Amino acid sequence: MVDSELLIVAERLKLDDWEKDCVMTLSEFVDSVDSGCFIDYDGHGYFVYNGGESMSDIEIVPSSYKSRLTPDVTHVVWYNR
Repeated sequence: MVDSELLIVAERLKLDDWEKDCVMTLSEFVDSVDSGCFIDYDGHGYFVYNGGESMSDIEIVPSSYKSRLTPDVTHVVWYNR
């Protein structure tokens, strides 16, 4: 189930209905990577800035997301393979 904060971000980004379940907080994403739940083989994602103002068009993967992380990243849209 998607919580209201994530639904607001999804609506700001104008995501399709099926994509709404792909939105997570940056903290959730980092925890998933750090615990080994997400690895590069699992899929890719895109950073979301300032609570849904915009989304990056550059793919990120767990092994290299830290090199692109900026202070204005608040969420990640993650697409499983």
